[in-house]
Amino acid sequence: MPTLEEAFRIAVEHHHAGRLAEAEAVYESILVAVPDQPEAMSNLGYAQQMQGRLGAAAATYRKVLAKWPDRPQAHIRLGEMMQWTGRWGTAADCYETAASLLPNDEGLAAQLDHALSLASRHQALREPLRRGGRLDLRDVTFLVPCRIESPDRRRNLRILVTYLRRYLDTNILICEDNPERQDVPGIMAELGLGSADYGYVHLTGNDSPYTHKAKQINLMAAAAATPILVVQDTDVLVEPTQYVLARQAVHDGAALACPFNGLFFDVAPDFVPGVERTLAVTQIDLFDPRNEMLYKNSYGGSVFFARRVFDRLGGFNERFVSWGWEDFEIYRRLELLGERVERTLGPLLHLSHARSANSVTENPWYAHNTAEYERVVSMTPDRIRAEIAGGGFRRPLVGADTVPGWGEPPAS
Repeated sequence: MPTLEEAFRIAVEHHHAGRLAEAEAVYESILVAVPDQPEAMSNLGYAQQMQGRLGAAAATYRKVLAKWPDRPQAHIRLGEMMQWTGRWGTAADCYETAASLLPNDEGLAAQLDHALSLASRHQALREPLRRGGRLDLRDVTFLVPCRIESPDRRRNLRILVTYLRRYLDTNILICEDNPERQDVPGIMAELGLGSADYGYVHLTGNDSPYTHKAKQINLMAAAAATPILVVQDTDVLVEPTQYVLARQAVHDGAALACPFNGLFFDVAPDFVPGVERTLAVTQIDLFDPRNEMLYKNSYGGSVFFARRVFDRLGGFNERFVSWGWEDFEIYRRLELLGERVERTLGPLLHLSHARSANSVTENPWYAHNTAEYERVVSMTPDRIRAEIAGGGFRRPLVGADTVPGWGEPPAS
């Protein structure tokens, strides 16, 4: 059996190597033997934090502070998590407490100044909303590709459109990929909206169960008339001021700007009715383990593009079909071409829904999409430009006869 010192060293080695679950297990075993070991407890919290288990991490840090209230690192880590989840004022409070414990730490003072600046900017951006107005995104068009496959998807589209219209003065264009029926106009009518309130494209040629999302996006981009485009999933929301910050990033020269920090939370079914009722996302408790952090480095869900760059760089890659890789590929393509990519602060919130064939890796297109991603990211910049010029990222609309491995469409 290792000594406590050896166990701590093993835990730190796991931690530094990114084996966070293994590190967590060793830290916990140390604390069983020595409950008052502050370094092990603090490191346990950080291992939990970096796994996206924010509720567990916050509980651990608060346990540290209950025993050792003068340890600044726990206050700093709590401040980080509050910033991650868009709790700007609480984040500033955490950094302020830490700075009072380390008054001569210039780096910490800078973190505090940054946290205070973010909180102040957030409040200023929200001022029109406090007056009952909307945020000005009239030079932006939200491009929403969809197929209404379930009651959850219908509900989420209803929430998204209501949310955007409540907080933003902007443009919404929806493309429905469904050869059999048109669900979107009926959903919009339920909201009291007519054709003057949103744009609509009905894509009818795809008779397979698998949506051709990239084709939908490019069709909408061609129809939109604004200098900024947002590729917007049906099920995704961010706090309203995050949209403003992403728009500003594009105006300042970014080719692509995510209105979130890469953290992608799945809002549990228990919380979605509250969002629909209040249209408030700040009331969602992201420290509740039911609201799982699915990704820490996402570039999909809601993405702003400068239209001139979107057009020049070939739009979305239509060789991607159904679910998987298309959002990360366009980010990597822009990065390889030396374009500027930015993120704002704050999380992305994904409204949970029933998983259809278009939302899982177990569909016939996923291996094809993975191979296409690997093909593109292995290209040189010159090869990518040649592919764009030659139309290599475009393909005809898919259908049942083009689904990989199908002899005929499966029985419904």
